[in-house]
Amino acid sequence: RHGPVSRVTAQVEQQLRVELQDQPDLTLAELGQRLDETMHVRLSKSRLWVELQRLGLRRKKNTARQ
Repeated sequence: RHGPVSRVTAQVEQQLRVELQDQPDLTLAELGQRLDETMHVRLSKSRLWVELQRLGLRRKKNTARQ
């Protein structure tokens, strides 16, 4: 495999699950901010979306729908 090692470890995956279980209506921006605060891992919105799809987790699409 080429390229850098992924920042999305098993601990990051677990934290994503915990955050969405605690507050399922988090936006991608809010979810990314919480990951940065708790795990010191920065992921782009597109990378977060890919990981949520891979884990089969739902997310809120945007804040305009509130």
